Amino acid sequence: MKQAPGSALFQDAERQLGRAAGESHLAEAYRRFAAGDCRFYRDGHFPAVGFSEARPILREAAESTKFTPLAMRESAAADLAYVYGRYEIGGVPGESGYYLRIWRILPAGSAMVVLDLLSPLPRQ
Repeated sequence: MKQAPGSALFQDAERQLGRAAGESHLAEAYRRFAAGDCRFYRDGHFPAVGFSEARPILREAAESTKFTPLAMRESAAADLAYVYGRYEIGGVPGESGYYLRIWRILPAGSAMVVLDLLSPLPRQ
């Protein structure tokens, strides 16, 4: 089966975001990969639109974050994709849960995150 052109772009962008989140602060990773109108959803906070609004809630995750994708699906037009998986934020006691991320291909040809949701598991 032939892979759609967007598939490789979305997979590569997801890998790069995951690598950046593991190597540095989560906010820095999103600064590079979030679209200007990206929507961020976090427990205990109103939805934030854009990196400027999201910066305070992203700074709460001061440790590196590991994202483990479980599945990715792409639209028929190959201009949107979603990925979901598990995440773990370093630190003690740490946080883990599931994430959903929607990617869009911009006119310039790069993939950017347009929606990012973290759903933490209850702490034990």
